[in-house]
Amino acid sequence: MSPPLSAAQEMLVRFNTDAILPADIICRRSETGAYGPLIRSVLGSYTNHNAMLVKKHGQWKIGEAVAPRSKLTFLEDYEEEIAKGEAIVRILRIPEDRMTTQEREAVNDLFLDCCLGLKYPISVARLWVYRFVNRLPWKIHGDWCTRIVWEPCEQIAPGIFDRPPDGKKKKNPTPRTFENRLIAGVVKDVTDEVLVPAARLR
Repeated sequence: MSPPLSAAQEMLVRFNTDAILPADIICRRSETGAYGPLIRSVLGSYTNHNAMLVKKHGQWKIGEAVAPRSKLTFLEDYEEEIAKGEAIVRILRIPEDRMTTQEREAVNDLFLDCCLGLKYPISVARLWVYRFVNRLPWKIHGDWCTRIVWEPCEQIAPGIFDRPPDGKKKKNPTPRTFENRLIAGVVKDVTDEVLVPAARLR
């Protein structure tokens, strides 16, 4: 039996790379800076950023839309921000009975091929537009954080994020959309499997 962990050890988390699946979704709440709280205020959401866990050349990275262009981020960067209290991170997953291994790998490859190097579309001046995003019946232009996570999944598995029981679709998803899809059971929370106390991985 492993010895009990100290409070400090329990708070130091690492990504358990053995537990990650391609296309796992990161929901992040930024605890520093003004931009994250502003996004949450506009959207009425708890989180303000989405990203995707992808594997490139055998290494797990975080694919995300950030200024000035979308990129791959090291897992260690997120681990450090969590340790410093600068971010709260949850990991969501499309259930295994709804997306095959082959589809997940195809999403992974599509993200790497098409979703990196995209110009970040949102300025503070434009941010207020997103208060009305959920009501728009048409698709607006822009490769923001949620969209570059959402679109590869929808292209490989159309309708994967439709909400039961009414089948509601989203043309302009935001971090709040993933929060609502979690409540609806479209995705599940696997944070406790993927983000674990560092001492447990020794």
